Amino acid sequence: MKFVLCVLSSIWMFYHGTDATLYGVSPLLVADQMQVSVEVDGETVHITMQGPEDTWFGVGFGSAIMDGTYSIIASTDVNGTTLVEEWILGPHTRGEIVANQSLAVLSDSVDAASGIRAVSVERSVSNTFFPFPTQPETVVIIASFGQAGVLDYAVATRMG
Repeated sequence: MKFVLCVLSSIWMFYHGTDATLYGVSPLLVADQMQVSVEVDGETVHITMQGPEDTWFGVGFGSAIMDGTYSIIASTDVNGTTLVEEWILGPHTRGEIVANQSLAVLSDSVDAASGIRAVSVERSVSNTFFPFPTQPETVVIIASFGQAGVLDYAVATRMG
């Protein structure tokens, strides 16, 4: 069964997430700066994130708080190399990178005209840190973006 997960309503802050009903047809917007869509197709989940090209951005799944939340973060390293990685967030910290990454990066590009970075990844719906639902259901999510490409503190963001 193929279906698309997306947010119908939510208040977004990296430090304080809320429940969001995930299903439907349109992607979620985060403070007019970021867009996330999730599509489950059988045993594979496809995640597309868009955000400012010059900052890190990410989304966390399964918790309304940062501590212990599985997340996918697009950033750059100190040399400017682009990264798309799985993290387990800490209590108001970036936390720890997942040792055995399960993401396959399908695309990672920047639209020079708009300054938007688009990242598409896929992974199995089954995962030690966060198993994606295979039927439409309510999932708790958090998301944010930073002030620089290298993963650092979040810019407080809100959608409502």
